[in-house]
Amino acid sequence: MLTEYRLAEAILVYSADGVYEKKLYLQRHGVAEKEGRPVLLEGVPYTLEDLTALCRELLPGLLTERLTFMEAGVLATSGSSIGPDVWWVRGCVRPVFFENLDVKSGNAPWPSLIFVAYKKSLEVYAVKGFKRPGLKTRLHVAPFPNMRGSQVCLGNIPVPNKCFEHEKWERAFFDSGFSEIHEAKRVKTDSLTGFWDGLVKSGAKRFPDKELILCQSFKTVSDLLSDLRRKMEHGY
Repeated sequence: MLTEYRLAEAILVYSADGVYEKKLYLQRHGVAEKEGRPVLLEGVPYTLEDLTALCRELLPGLLTERLTFMEAGVLATSGSSIGPDVWWVRGCVRPVFFENLDVKSGNAPWPSLIFVAYKKSLEVYAVKGFKRPGLKTRLHVAPFPNMRGSQVCLGNIPVPNKCFEHEKWERAFFDSGFSEIHEAKRVKTDSLTGFWDGLVKSGAKRFPDKELILCQSFKTVSDLLSDLRRKMEHGY
């Protein structure tokens, strides 16, 4: 059965170049038919409530109606299912799994990590110490295989449907097997496989933060958040 659609209203978008950024103004118009042709009626400003209602109707997954408790590790959230969401996980000893690499799986200390989930992708950064990161906290390269830069190569790992499902993203990362070395220099003093093989065998209880390499793409948490805001504004 075919559904017949009719023109109900129109939204006009007006733009102007501001001093620092382009400004947009939206106006909604009812539509009447005159001599068989649609005619725009007098317009009214398109409000935030109107835009929210339209998003709920057309993109129900974009907005969530839930009132959600925010864990202490959450650093930033868009509130959207597509993200971005940024959160911190305190370093601790946990299992680490390796596949097709000359490293034995076992328990080892992990550094404190910052996760960024955005549009089905995952980025991970390392930070020193156990204190909750602030805006000036320095970012470091996450010392793991299966990564290019800060991007995690997820392969065929099932990923969560929503970016604010932090625990599911963590499980996808922590429980997967590291199997490929894309960038060998991700720690200071050894190969990546040699470093993790020694760390697993050492029985250490704390990750050696002195081995972390400073991140070059973003120096601080503030830089990372600024880049994410830019991506959101431009639809990246």
